[in-house]
Amino acid sequence: MSSGMPVLSTFEGGIPDIIDDGINGNLFYSSDIHELCSLMAYYIDNPIEVAAQGKNANMKYNEKYTEEIFETNIIATLKKLMK
Repeated sequence: MSSGMPVLSTFEGGIPDIIDDGINGNLFYSSDIHELCSLMAYYIDNPIEVAAQGKNANMKYNEKYTEEIFETNIIATLKKLMK
């Protein structure tokens, strides 16, 4: 996301909270290798979509996941836990 590329990942854990399916990447079930292959082929055949999703991915990264934002959030969380 930080490099402006869309993400292909699974519906595992908190990943669906980060990746907006079809917006800044695509999600697939870890047991569905055919879906992963289809998504990869789609990206190869649709560079304009890759660029659009990559731009969205980078925007979301810069809004929510930079090192500075992570640091601010972890400090705030630790301060709450220390009260």
